[in-house]
Amino acid sequence: MLDPADLPLPPLRDDLQLCPTGRTPDGEPAWLIQDKVVNRFYRIGWFEFECLVRWAGQTPRRLQQAIAAETALHPELDQILGFCQFLERHQLLRPSPQAVERLRQASEGKAWLTGRWWLHHYLFFRVPLLRPQARLQALAARLGWLFHPLTAWLLLGASLLGIALVVQQWDSFRHGVVESFSLDGLLSFALALLLAKTLHELGHALVATRLGVRVAHMGIAFVVLWPMLYTDTSES
Repeated sequence: MLDPADLPLPPLRDDLQLCPTGRTPDGEPAWLIQDKVVNRFYRIGWFEFECLVRWAGQTPRRLQQAIAAETALHPELDQILGFCQFLERHQLLRPSPQAVERLRQASEGKAWLTGRWWLHHYLFFRVPLLRPQARLQALAARLGWLFHPLTAWLLLGASLLGIALVVQQWDSFRHGVVESFSLDGLLSFALALLLAKTLHELGHALVATRLGVRVAHMGIAFVVLWPMLYTDTSES
């Protein structure tokens, strides 16, 4: 029986993108693997990067020898095999017929009986509604004035003025709060909350777009079946 260290490494997916990112706390360089299919990012270090650039057509043993000969790293075979398992677990390798069959069996099994299924499908799940990148870029170009320092000062002044007016009419304010605990008041509060949350998520999306981060989608997330709006800014 062949040693796993002498078996060819499975090929990487062709659609993955590798890009540099900020250094680790130890000062070592770091990179991100972007899975464009599900818009997920995986942060890797120097060792993993050296593995990926030499991955094609190698075995774990030959890969270990190449890294040790060409860099200052001296990895163990277990590290390379572990990294291969990491790539397979996150579906970053080109699936073999055996892997496709395992995925098919898993999808047809009783996944709903597991705690992980309930965690992802009951406690939290998302429903994408919009792919707004083109509209956001046009909107961000027109709303550049929102990011001017004068806007921040105007907002601060309006907030202080609002607090001052509430203090001056505290009795009326307190009476209005008590009256809000009615059906009409709760409905008004819910509509105001929906508007505020929508503007809040739009703010996330505009800032992300202004900083060059792609907003993959926006929609509704359910946390224990409680709906709330969300903005996907995974690229940040």
